[in-house]
Amino acid sequence: MKPVIYVAENLFLRDDVIISYDTEVAHIEDGAIHEHGRYSRTTTRQISKIASFLKIYKVIHSSEVKMTQWNRYDYGVRCKHDFTLSTRASAIALTAMSEGKTYLTALCLVLESKIQDRDRQIITSYLNTHVKSDALSVARSVARISTKFI
Repeated sequence: MKPVIYVAENLFLRDDVIISYDTEVAHIEDGAIHEHGRYSRTTTRQISKIASFLKIYKVIHSSEVKMTQWNRYDYGVRCKHDFTLSTRASAIALTAMSEGKTYLTALCLVLESKIQDRDRQIITSYLNTHVKSDALSVARSVARISTKFI
């Protein structure tokens, strides 16, 4: 399972997928955010928050999908996904991604930082089981070079 980056309360990013509460509401592709439907004002703001932070200026709205009903949760609910990184680790990854780094390089940058053991376990487990050694080697090298200039 890919590590989930905590962006804000009930807002998460897993690689190129934007998750609100526990629903995948949009994805990032070709430098644009593609919404998966029409959503509430809160969810629209959440998508805009990620777009702004990652400097993505194009949001493609899906006009073919009807508005999604959000009656599953009561006011004040807080969702947390398995494999969600801590706030600190997520902040490091989001900053790297906002600077144009890939998801993989961002995760490697998090590993180069002082982080909680749980974050290290989540990322290491994902990298060792889902990423080819050549790609991982390159991403780790880029991360090491990037940390020298910080």
